[in-house]
Amino acid sequence: MVTQEKLAAKILDYLNGQANLNQLVTWAEDAIVTFTESNMRPANADEIWQVLLYIGAGDTPDFPLTWEVIKGFLERLNRPILNVVA
Repeated sequence: MVTQEKLAAKILDYLNGQANLNQLVTWAEDAIVTFTESNMRPANADEIWQVLLYIGAGDTPDFPLTWEVIKGFLERLNRPILNVVA
């Protein structure tokens, strides 16, 4: 089951350079299939679904994965990122 914790962890892997964009998009596309085939719905299912759909299209110009978009996703998944001032 795709949970908000798993989804947030995958996004953080991407931000930390442990996964590239193609890997993140492929994971999201696979997660979309898993999500639709499962009868179980995790807590926060609507938020998870919306984020998965956007990331699944993240390799197209219409759905850019900018810092602001990703930051918003993590906030929606209850994993906010604090701004760091150097």
